[in-house]
Amino acid sequence: MPPPSAVRVFAKSLHLLAATWIISVAVLWGAQLRQDERLNPAGPRDPHVATILEGVLPALVLEASALGVAGLARQPKGTFDERREWIHAFWWSILPMVLLFETVYLTIWPG
Repeated sequence: MPPPSAVRVFAKSLHLLAATWIISVAVLWGAQLRQDERLNPAGPRDPHVATILEGVLPALVLEASALGVAGLARQPKGTFDERREWIHAFWWSILPMVLLFETVYLTIWPG
C-alpha cells in the first residue's frame, strides 16, 4: 500500500478543523445563552445571531477549502487506504483543534 497522499490528508484535516470550529462556536453560543439566563432570568432572550454568523461563516470557508483541495487530489476508490489518511489528518490537526477548544475555554471561564 502506498503512503497516504499529503494533499488528501491536508483536505481531511481541513474537514476536521471545520467540524471543530462549529463545535467550538456551539459551546461558546451555549455559554452566552446560559450567561444571559444567569444575569437576567426574567429578561428577554437574545439569540446571539451575530455569534452564530461569525462562527459559521469561517467554518463554511474552511469546508469549501477542504472540498476544493480534495477535488484537486481525487483518486479512484480502492487505490488508497482512506482510513489511514483520516488517522494522519487527525494527528496533523490535533494542535489547532486543542487550541480552538482552549480559546473557547479561556473565553468562557476566565480565571
